[in-house]
Amino acid sequence: MLILLELRIKRISIQNFKGIKSFELSPDGYSINIYGDNRTGKTTIFDAFTWCLFGKDSLGQANFEIKPLKDGKVIHNLETVVEILFNHDGKDLILKRLYREVWKNKRGMEADLTGHETLCYINEEKVGVKNYEDFIKSLIDEDVFRIITDVRYFPGLKTEKQRELLYKLVSDITDNDIIAGDEEIAPLWEHLKDGQTVETLQKILKDKLKKINEELTDIPNRIDERHKVTFNLPDDYDDEKNDEALSALYKRQSELEKSKATGQADNKIAEYEKSVKAYDNEIVDLKYKMEQAKRQAEVGKQQAVIDKTSELNRIRGERQQKEIELNNFRIRKEKGLATIEEEKAALQKSYDEYRDEQAKTFTPANCRYCGQPLPQHMLAELEKKFNLEKAECLTRIKEKGEATKANIEKYIKAVKGFEETIAKLEAEITALKDQEA
Repeated sequence: MLILLELRIKRISIQNFKGIKSFELSPDGYSINIYGDNRTGKTTIFDAFTWCLFGKDSLGQANFEIKPLKDGKVIHNLETVVEILFNHDGKDLILKRLYREVWKNKRGMEADLTGHETLCYINEEKVGVKNYEDFIKSLIDEDVFRIITDVRYFPGLKTEKQRELLYKLVSDITDNDIIAGDEEIAPLWEHLKDGQTVETLQKILKDKLKKINEELTDIPNRIDERHKVTFNLPDDYDDEKNDEALSALYKRQSELEKSKATGQADNKIAEYEKSVKAYDNEIVDLKYKMEQAKRQAEVGKQQAVIDKTSELNRIRGERQQKEIELNNFRIRKEKGLATIEEEKAALQKSYDEYRDEQAKTFTPANCRYCGQPLPQHMLAELEKKFNLEKAECLTRIKEKGEATKANIEKYIKAVKGFEETIAKLEAEITALKDQEA
């Protein structure tokens, strides 16, 4: 259950953050609206606010450039500072995050930039970054904050995460409460045993279903592998010759036994018995070699199945990873296309503004006090001022349009790169699926 508190913004101070050199906003605890054309800093203000709280921009990205730029290059030796004064349950609360460069001097050489450091303050007391983040978490959950500040955040979450966050916003609701309120799901009572939750039951059933599907999927492969695998018997092993040798030995054994039964001389019988024993030993030895060859072949067959299964699992894991990458690039492509459309709309607006401003002409006016026509020297001065202001306005509109056009080209190039990556990943995934087949 989420504990609600009153947290109102009284003042936000921003210094050297992205395109903002110095800015202060004082809502004084009241709701306000921030308006402006594209690329005038509205999102930057919000980025500064979320960076101060969570160390991320308004899209939830921690890796983004916050240092000021000039002509596309970072301006060094500046401290980026965002400070927020809150009214926290009737008391003032000051949160501040500072980001600066770290330089080290070497004897006889210029100082080198060795890195950056982040400093955090709570009510002007310097604290560690971890302690600062824990304090923010005690004030407001980041997910809940993004839900109430970004209409696109919640719909993009998975169902389980959406449900978890909704439960934070309402009183505790048990599975029993839900089942008791809906007759259609009342049969769930029969399956929930010993205090199990619906999530636990879902997990148990999913695990059972997964195991069954794995066994069903594996059965054809195992049958197919059994058919494919052959026994790796010794190169000199000849089953037909061995059968012939065994038959000859059995025949010779029979003859010796028959001779023994006819009552031949004792010495001849002893000779025959010795030969029979030798043949018996040879038969045993041949049988042992045959069994040993079959066992070796069985071991080789089992190892082949294990190797094949391991390789198949590796291919599946690689394919699943590439499918995740493919989905991410498709999302980035869609966002890029949406941004291009927004920038094109902004560019068209600049064209319209330029055309409207270009069409304006100087119209002489009468004196607003007496209503009489103004003197000619005043008309000339007014027309000169009008033309100057018109030229300045056209220049501003043109510069804004050129910047927007440059952005469109940048996003088009990025989308093209996404498309190339998507095509490459799709080809790789198809190749991996062919290997799985």
